[in-house]
Amino acid sequence: MSSIIYILIGNVGSGKSTWAKKFVKKNPNTVIICRDNIREMLNGKYIFSKEHEPLVLSIRNRCIEEVLRESYNLIVDETSLNRERRNGLTSFIKFVEPRIIINYVIFRTPREKCIENRTKNNKGYSKEKWEEIYDWMQEDFDEPDMSKEWYQEIIEV
Repeated sequence: MSSIIYILIGNVGSGKSTWAKKFVKKNPNTVIICRDNIREMLNGKYIFSKEHEPLVLSIRNRCIEEVLRESYNLIVDETSLNRERRNGLTSFIKFVEPRIIINYVIFRTPREKCIENRTKNNKGYSKEKWEEIYDWMQEDFDEPDMSKEWYQEIIEV
């Protein structure tokens, strides 16, 4: 049987990581890959650096390959707001495992709640910076469209 990949779509603080952790507890054959965790692994703490992003992406992709080789289900815990980036991710996944089932999990958490959540675990940024990041990312959001993307189902959270 093919593995299932869940690609999370939601702005910062929308509850993606919390949902992923709860899902894995109920579905033990599922693992989470999260670029934020890779950033923390590389730097000892969360630091977003354009300089490191090619390495972060390479590590993420290598992890995806290994997880699929071992036939685990996978949660890709990223914002995945932009269609172009989602298509890049799904194209890579389909190249690695053509029979994979890809589901999108979309989080439509209100802005105020996202900012509140993110400031609880602020990763060294101010509330104002998270508001700026949220607004920038929201401008980049593309609604999923089955005619332009490869996924089988959208799960609304």
